[in-house]
Parts: sequence; structure tokens; C-alpha cells
Amino acid sequence: MQSKQSTKQFYIPLMATASFAFLWSIPAIFNGYPLVTGDAGSYIRHAFDFQIPADRSPFYGVFLGISSLWSSLWLVVVIQNFLLAFIFYRYVVLLTGGQPLWFYLLLAIITAVGTCVGWVSCYIMPDVFTSMLLLLSILYLLDKSRNRSISVIYLLLIFFCIIVHNSHYLIFLLFITTVLCLSFFLKKIQWLRKHTLQLLGVGVSALIFVCGLNYAKGFGITISPGSHVFLMGRMVETGLLKKYLDANCSGHSFRLCDFSDKLPADFNSFLWQPQSPLYSTGGWDSSKTEYSAIIKDIFRTPELRREFIAMSLASSAHQFREIEIDSFIWSLGEGSSPWTYIKKHLPKDLDYYISSKQTRTGVETGRWQNVHWIFFAISCITALFALFRFKSENEYSLVIAFLIIFLFFCINALVSGTLSTVTPRYQNRIFWILPATNFIISLRLLHSLRSREPRNQ
Repeated sequence: MQSKQSTKQFYIPLMATASFAFLWSIPAIFNGYPLVTGDAGSYIRHAFDFQIPADRSPFYGVFLGISSLWSSLWLVVVIQNFLLAFIFYRYVVLLTGGQPLWFYLLLAIITAVGTCVGWVSCYIMPDVFTSMLLLLSILYLLDKSRNRSISVIYLLLIFFCIIVHNSHYLIFLLFITTVLCLSFFLKKIQWLRKHTLQLLGVGVSALIFVCGLNYAKGFGITISPGSHVFLMGRMVETGLLKKYLDANCSGHSFRLCDFSDKLPADFNSFLWQPQSPLYSTGGWDSSKTEYSAIIKDIFRTPELRREFIAMSLASSAHQFREIEIDSFIWSLGEGSSPWTYIKKHLPKDLDYYISSKQTRTGVETGRWQNVHWIFFAISCITALFALFRFKSENEYSLVIAFLIIFLFFCINALVSGTLSTVTPRYQNRIFWILPATNFIISLRLLHSLRSREPRNQ
């Protein structure tokens, strides 16, 4: 009997994790290759050339190189999906107390079809680690059954999820600090304080680690050597740089003054277009002194500071609503950054990349967004019904989990909308967790009703 029980305890987690991972990999299977953006080429280059880039964290490149075995990006997608699937399995157990295999298989199908999780986890991008960061934070805060080994695994994974993308430092520190503050004001969550302080320690450790690494490399004490460029891009997009230059160029000799009437219209054009003023005013390396001085002066000017805050709040509210996937995934063919570095560093993958649907024609995803909206509406209705109908000892954890998810959504939108540009990618990388949680609650009610049937006969 004990042997059967131990076999079941091993078999169900393995099958559940494998089911999630396989079904979430369908977008890559459908495409014929992992999905890529222009940034994917940079991550491949930094992974194989062993560089510390100025414009992004080096650690996704480290993950990419190791998980690909310096051989194929297929392995990266497999590992991303399995890692996310294992964390999600633990999340389901937290909210339900463990379920039979059919529960996980059905949930895997529903999340694969009805949410955008696969359209996040199949990209060669660090966005999947934002989802992991949120789920792991919930697990560490609420999973009372975890032992010391599992706690250590959670903390190590959280640490890596933080350092893998530069936005994660600020998102996580703001998020966990807010939870800590709430624990002092709300008596019902005071018990979270100890775990919250531990997570805050992990966040601060990650911050010290990356600042120390950049200092050792001669970049100074900073999270990102290119932070001044991102902030300047934001000033360009909001129009604040134009206003500042018009009012101050007569008394300064800034190189950007020569471009006051030729500034790009948006954040991405300033950062990435070859004809951008950025590349005529020192580029990423030599523009820091001038850009930092301008940015500090903008924040010291009351009128411009108020305008920046107002625009940031408006952008954050807009970002919060941007939860859809892109309606079309553009082709990045010969001469593009991914093509160049796949050819150079992953030659065995080149044929797969060239023959993929994305490279040949692009991938139209608009109809999937319609499906996701329908499933989201269904998930909200069924979850509300389940919450009113079904009470259990896990109900309190569910309420806190929903509050944590909402708080993380808000802070993710605030950081992205303030320091970058508004784009669906920043919010849909975590939004899928909400409908997935709704479906967990709904299926839990279904299982409860099924288990009661024999007693009523």
C-alpha cells in the first residue's frame, strides 16, 4: 500500500508537469521553431560572445547559453516550459491541496487553449521569468507545507528571476516592500511579515550583486549601464525632452540641442533606429554624462517633474489594460539580428529557423486573442460562482493570492509605464496567471461536486 502511494506521489507531479510543459510548447511546435523578437539576437550574441551588454541584463544570455547546451534554442524552450510547469504545478497544489491526474490534464488543456501562457513561454525572451517571479513569490509567502529544501529552491529561483531582467529589480522590491507595509497595517496578514522580510533580503541581495558586478566591470554602481538611455527615451516619448531643450539650449552646449527639431516620435525609435540622435550624441557608452545632467535637470524643474508624474500615471493605467497578445508576429528573415547570430553561433538551427512559419510568412495570432477573451470571461464567471458556492480551508489563501496577483499587476504596469513604453508584452507576460487561477478554482469546485456524488446516491 505504501509503495502504491509513493508511486502515485511521484507519478502525478511528473505527469502533470509534463502535460503543462508539452501543451504550452504548442506555439513553438506550430511555428516550427521557438518564437523570436529582434532582442533574441542580442541575447544569443551576448551568450556566445560572453559579453556584459549595456542595454540589458547578461543573465538571460547566461541561461540561454547553458540551457541550449550551446547547440539549439529548442532546448531553451523545453527548459523554460518545464521550469514554469513545475512552479505552476506547485501553485495548483497550494490552492487546491492536490488533485487527481485528470484535474491537471484538463487544466493543462484549458490554459494552453484559453490563455496566452504558451505565447510567453515559447519566446526566446526573459519575459517567462516574470511569470515565474510572481508565482514563486506567492508560493514562498503562502506555502506553509514547504520544507527547508523547497524553501531554498524557491529562494534561489526567485534570486535568478530577479537578476534575469533589469526591470525585475524595481518591480520586485516595490512589490515586496508594499506587501511588508501592508502586513504592518492589516492584522490578518501579519503572519506574512517574516517571509516578506526574507524575500526583501533576497531582493536587496540581488540588487547588491548586480551593482557589484557592474562596478567591477567599470560601469559604476548601477543596475544597468544603459539606464540613462532608457530614461532619455522616455523623456523623448513624453515630449519632455523637446520642452526642456527649447527652454534651455540657449544657455547650454548639449549635443542633443542640434536635434531638438528632429527628435523621434517614440521610445523605440530613439533607442533602436540607426538614424536616432542617440547614435550621433555618443551612443550607449559616451552619452551618460550629458543625458544624466539633462534628466536630473528635468526632475529638478517643478513643472516638468509634475508633467512627468502625470504622464507616468496615465501610461501606467494604459499599460495595466494592455493584456492582449500581438495580433501578428513579424518575420525576422535574412539579415535580421536573430538570423545573423543563429547562423553564426547555432548553425544546426538555421534550417529550422529559415523554414519556420514566423520567418516565412509571419504568424497571425489575432484569432487566438478572441479565444483568450472568451475564456477569460468564462473563467471569471465560473470562478465567482465557485467562490460563492464552495468553502474550504484554502479559501483564505485564495483571497491573498488574488490580492498578491493584483498588486503585482499594478506594480508591473507602474514600472513599465514609467520607465519604458506602453506595450502589451509587458503585461501579458503575467496576465495569464489570473484566468489560470480562475480555472483552478472552477475545476476545484467541479472535483468537489464529483466527489460528493456517491454519498448522495
